[in-house]
Amino acid sequence: AQYGTIAGTLKVYLSTSFTGLLQNNKALDSATVVSHSWVDITSLCNLPTTSGSIKDAVVPLQDYLGKNITIAFKYKTTQNTSTQPTWEVSNLQIVNTLTSGTSYTFNASSMGLGALDMLSATAPYKITSGSGNWDLSSIAASPSKMRVQSSGPGLPINEDWLISSPRLVNSRTPDVGISIKAMANRLDSYQYTFNNAGTYKVTFNTIIHNYHYNSELNKIVIIKVL
Repeated sequence: AQYGTIAGTLKVYLSTSFTGLLQNNKALDSATVVSHSWVDITSLCNLPTTSGSIKDAVVPLQDYLGKNITIAFKYKTTQNTSTQPTWEVSNLQIVNTLTSGTSYTFNASSMGLGALDMLSATAPYKITSGSGNWDLSSIAASPSKMRVQSSGPGLPINEDWLISSPRLVNSRTPDVGISIKAMANRLDSYQYTFNNAGTYKVTFNTIIHNYHYNSELNKIVIIKVL
């Protein structure tokens, strides 16, 4: 956070029922956002309260396992006699850690984030730099950055939302098959090492295919590693 009065100008919300912005109908989007029953998680986010400070936060999401959640940031100021502050949200992630310890991370660039400027009649969904706008030009950077630029004294008071698309909290990257044989190579045997004990369901998928014939066979083997 930088410049002006910091405290209370950024709120963070969560929802399990908001389906996302239409991004083509400001009247409907703004009415839906204002009337929606958001869960205020601002107190969990350890937000800075003074200019020039940076703070980290980890928000537990165990209560939302198996549910689609929408994350929203609300930037709203109440005065323009002095500078309205800049806010920058950096390295936003949803991290899903399995019981095995393996983690799957979804960064801000994959959350479908969209902006809604409540007080703009001409460009309510603008996501580029400018006073009071959410700027997502660095959302794919490492770390990601989403920024609201400060507005000088006398400029219009701001109310700008940044809202994600729904995301399943405990989603993960799907397993990808390993190619072990093609037409050009002979395969008399195949070996694979399991690094951890457990019960594994291994599926072998074989395909014979040419321009006038196609055949496919699946074979499932249960392997217990002690």
